[in-house]
Amino acid sequence: MTGWPIPALALSGASFLVMLLWMVITHGCVETLRTGRSRRPISGLQPVVCLAVTEVYFTAGLFPLLPQAPESLSSNLLYLYLLNDIAGFTGVAVFHHLSWYFQRDPGPPSRAWLTINYGVLGLLIFASTFLPIPSLADNVGLVGLYGIGTWTYLFVMLALSLRRVAWRARNTGWRPGAFGPASRPDLIILRISLVLLVLALGVFVAGARVSYQMLLGWTLVLFGAIVGVPFAVRNLGAVIRDSLATLGTVGASMAWIGISWATTAAAEPEARGALLVFLIAVGLSTSFLFVQPWLWRLLDRTIFGRSHDQQAALQRALHRLSPELGAKTCTERALADLVAVLQIEGVALMLRDGGQIVEGRFDVEELAKLWPRGEAADTLPPRTLIGGELAELPEDLADARMDAGVVAVVAVQGSTRLWGHLLLTTDLVGASLREEDLRAIEAFADQLGLLLDGAALLARTVSIERSLAHTEKLAVIGELTARVAHEIRNPATAARSLAQQLAREGGPHREELGIILGELERIERQVADLLQFGRRDDFELSSIDFGELVRSTADDMRPSLRASGVELEVSVEPGVRGPGDPERLRQVLINLVENARDALTQSDTGRLVAIAVGNGSDRVSLEVSDDGPGVDDATLERLFEPFFSKKHEGTGLGLAIAKRTIEAHGGHIEARRRSAGGMRFRIQLPRTTAEGDG
Repeated sequence: MTGWPIPALALSGASFLVMLLWMVITHGCVETLRTGRSRRPISGLQPVVCLAVTEVYFTAGLFPLLPQAPESLSSNLLYLYLLNDIAGFTGVAVFHHLSWYFQRDPGPPSRAWLTINYGVLGLLIFASTFLPIPSLADNVGLVGLYGIGTWTYLFVMLALSLRRVAWRARNTGWRPGAFGPASRPDLIILRISLVLLVLALGVFVAGARVSYQMLLGWTLVLFGAIVGVPFAVRNLGAVIRDSLATLGTVGASMAWIGISWATTAAAEPEARGALLVFLIAVGLSTSFLFVQPWLWRLLDRTIFGRSHDQQAALQRALHRLSPELGAKTCTERALADLVAVLQIEGVALMLRDGGQIVEGRFDVEELAKLWPRGEAADTLPPRTLIGGELAELPEDLADARMDAGVVAVVAVQGSTRLWGHLLLTTDLVGASLREEDLRAIEAFADQLGLLLDGAALLARTVSIERSLAHTEKLAVIGELTARVAHEIRNPATAARSLAQQLAREGGPHREELGIILGELERIERQVADLLQFGRRDDFELSSIDFGELVRSTADDMRPSLRASGVELEVSVEPGVRGPGDPERLRQVLINLVENARDALTQSDTGRLVAIAVGNGSDRVSLEVSDDGPGVDDATLERLFEPFFSKKHEGTGLGLAIAKRTIEAHGGHIEARRRSAGGMRFRIQLPRTTAEGDG
């Protein structure tokens, strides 16, 4: 018989195609491991599994091309069969080890478990290696026993692995970036593979090896193709691109070999061999050095729509942005450029301090509710997470992350702070991000962090300039106010003295004189506020017991408050101390309580003022709240502005003076509406350390 029969060639070609699939999958796993991005144990096991399966189908592709009759079985062919079996045993044992990490919080397997798993593998390899090869073809019973044992081992190990993989399987389909727990299609494929193993065992037991060789071979081809689907679909774009590029390169090489053979046919016999070798070497070198990279670039552009100068394109896009646009506008435009250059579905920046900026088709609403913020965001892995490394995110994010289709997470780090994390999503084909894609994204994230640093610095600079301008204006106003107040106080004091003298002497205008005295006293109070606002603050700091300060102030004010129908409650934590000027802080408390009383006396909604003193890790907290009507949004924004007041007789300086006093102590004061109604003023001041307290 000259040449190979068509069925044998078809089976060999199918086996080599399955080998190509696993070779591409192996290449992706090795690249992930080589770059150092993957640090999980599962990433070190995947290349071993894929390499073993690749070897299985390489040898399986050779079997149909070799004589299969019993009289033709040589020792070399039997060794090839045993090499195939050893690779299969190894792949199944390592996959069983890999399946361990599909459990919830698995931790490393015990030493006893590893000993059993790999001990059985070692026994099988030992038995295979020391089989009596020369007499194996004549020993049908030994062949049958060995075959049944090996097929049973493969079935049992895959069944145990399937049980472990199914432990956390999600009832969903394949989604981009859905690494971690298996999905419903994974379980279906693994169950089909078990059925195929049972079929292969039945074929082996039922008939002669020669008669059933083709059926057994096609069963194994189908098994390898199906089992490869869960691996391939998670790296679908790379599988399609690399498979087509490899087939194209092999096709170009074969065509060149044919051309070289035809070209050298007319050459002199003594020069034909050397010329043929030279032409083949040149052709193969050209194919792998020029044809394959060209095919990769072509497929990248046609499949993904990505160019090889994407990092430069992203840099140009960022250089067009200016910090003057503001952090939000810069981020929105930068993310739009990232989506356009990489041709991905969408991207979102989860801001460390809350909120998110989304560009493209990306539903992150549920994920945003769970995403860590603030200090919790700082604990996330600082490196880029892609593929199986996404499992390093907190466990409570797993379902939301996979439902959103997140394929990569990249930290946006500025020079001094973390701004947030970039989340990328795309379809199954586009989820295959190459190393150069990741480097471009990381460079983009680094430059975006610096751009946001610049925008924040510029915003702070503008804010400081405005604050300085406002301070200068207030200083001018204060100086002018002090002069005016002095000019008003002198005649007002003289008028009050005269009115008091007339009131003491008696006469027909006693009621009118009382009104005059009341108005003059009101003017005196307003002048006092104006003078205090215009005067430079000089503080006498000492260590204060804030609880005692609040209690004494409350005791002094409680009678007048009760006369107005207002109750005052005090809640004080013990041992709250800090530096401050007691008289100035007492005046702040009095001002806040009197404002609350005035609001309550003009409303029917409440009659309670509460003061609370708390002790934080490094701050003293003072709160003054009431259950009155509160204020509207416009008033809330202007409460601390000088000369702003909703009272008919107010100067609008009380809260401005309180704010200045608190800030001079190194503290902060803020006003908020209570959810139950009313207002809450919260003051935070530095707390004295234990050593400072003496």
